[in-house]
Amino acid sequence: MSGQSDDHDSFGVPPVKPGMSTGTKILLALLVFLALASMVCCGVGVYIGRLVVKSTTTYEQPAEIREATAAIVDIEIPERFHPDSGMTSLVARVVFYTTDPKREHPESEGTLILTEMGAAVLGETLHDGLRHQLQQQMEKFQRELEQKAGADFKIETSEDRKFTIRGKEVTFRFLSVTGKDAVRWHAVSGTFPGKSGTCLLFVGLPDSEYHEEELLRLIESIH
Repeated sequence: MSGQSDDHDSFGVPPVKPGMSTGTKILLALLVFLALASMVCCGVGVYIGRLVVKSTTTYEQPAEIREATAAIVDIEIPERFHPDSGMTSLVARVVFYTTDPKREHPESEGTLILTEMGAAVLGETLHDGLRHQLQQQMEKFQRELEQKAGADFKIETSEDRKFTIRGKEVTFRFLSVTGKDAVRWHAVSGTFPGKSGTCLLFVGLPDSEYHEEELLRLIESIH
């Protein structure tokens, strides 16, 4: 791996890349907000946040990103999502995939993000509780987002769907939103148990690039 980088905030979260579209930035901001909120809710707090900074490594080589993905969970990433970047810290792994690796069409760039918070660090006995609390936080902030979304985008549809992953029944939320530019986006997100911790999968795509069957196959491939 490429070693520790200064290109992250105080919690070790990589910045949103300049080439990403406004819609993608909004969706990524939501993901980061949910992830940080879950850390605070679970009692990890600022102390762990400082340790994360010291232990964070970032990488952009496709082989490293795929290796990190495999360490999180077995999943079949659609071919059109290319490895973009990744981050591993004391308590988490995050990998980014993009449909536009050359940043030639930011207005239609799709993003896939897979995050894992490690049970090995937080304590294996907290695994089920951590997953449950993360799901609760996710639902809470999604409700708050729906209430406050008028400033940036409008929630058109919101649907929760049940899946069974690694022996656990989990919920994924399927959202469609419309921004001020009238462009419609889709966001699919959910939490589930991974190989060594609690995972959060997020996919954001513009309406022109969204294929529900592809997303269903993606979720069903997780094991």
